[in-house]
Amino acid sequence: MNLKPIGFALLQLFSLVLSGYLILTIFAAYTEIIGWVTIFLSVLVLAFSVVFRYSILFHHFSQSTYRTIAAVLSGIGVFVMGSLTIQRFISEFSFEEILIVFDDSTLRIGTTAVLPEGWIVAFLVTAGVLILSGTLMTRDRSPYPKPKGLSAVASSPVYFGIACSFFGLWSVLFVGLSFQRIIIFAPIFEELLKFGVALLIGSVLFGRSIAARVGVAVVVGSLFGIVEHATTYSTEPDTVYLFRTLFHTVTTVLSVSVYTMFESMGEDRMCWIAPSYSIILHFLYNTFVVLSAIIGIVVFGNQSTTIPLVYGSAAILVATCLFILVFLSKKVVVAAHRPLENLLSDLI
Repeated sequence: MNLKPIGFALLQLFSLVLSGYLILTIFAAYTEIIGWVTIFLSVLVLAFSVVFRYSILFHHFSQSTYRTIAAVLSGIGVFVMGSLTIQRFISEFSFEEILIVFDDSTLRIGTTAVLPEGWIVAFLVTAGVLILSGTLMTRDRSPYPKPKGLSAVASSPVYFGIACSFFGLWSVLFVGLSFQRIIIFAPIFEELLKFGVALLIGSVLFGRSIAARVGVAVVVGSLFGIVEHATTYSTEPDTVYLFRTLFHTVTTVLSVSVYTMFESMGEDRMCWIAPSYSIILHFLYNTFVVLSAIIGIVVFGNQSTTIPLVYGSAAILVATCLFILVFLSKKVVVAAHRPLENLLSDLI
């Protein structure tokens, strides 16, 4: 769709305002200032916003009438859900409670570290800066390709993001026994879920900007770590909690940045294995942690928290190095993924 500069600028501003609101919502939810109803309404606003921007900018419609209908219906959804959400948010939100959160500045380094309650702000502010800078710098508004078959799904970040999100969520919720989930399924499907959600939202709301997509990946990865801690590992020490969040963040950032690099290079056949190294690192981390826990319990009678931190630090370091290579040497990143692409292509 050919938009005038003012129209495109308004859409960019819409995405920035939405992202700012969602970042504030995540922090308010983390500190339990808002309730589940407001969180659910915020998710609906995000969903309608994604459809709204995608229908206006990035989808190929056979007739302009269809685009208009999709934009109007999704726009109404954004307005209605947004009005309800803002009303509830204002009624629940309290700046006084926010200030109380930042009164606690405790932070000790070590296995007994006590994190300040507002530590998640570091992730959210970093994401906000990346999203803002990426949005201001991007000028690309060309539509994404529409896959002509299943093998070409990865060529579109929207279709690929939806596929990975659906497959990852379904598998995370329903596939595998406890031991299988930790060792085999979690590394694959958790990474697909995080990658798919981050790629879908980042690509629709912020286009092809790698900075903005990485900012969204920081939000999705850190949020996944927080949710996993709250639902499964609520008794773990704060240091492990911090490393868990960092780990999920850097692996999500790695997958999204590698995909965006392949996309910019026109390497459509490589795009579908963009999450591969994040999956490998996740698999190795989970395997080593489980094995070390079994050995520790059998031999020493207890489970050490130091070993998971060592493994986690190593995984975070490797993922960070690969992420840096995306900007320093694309040839090295392509060369590192080429054997995996050939191997998986032969197997499939």
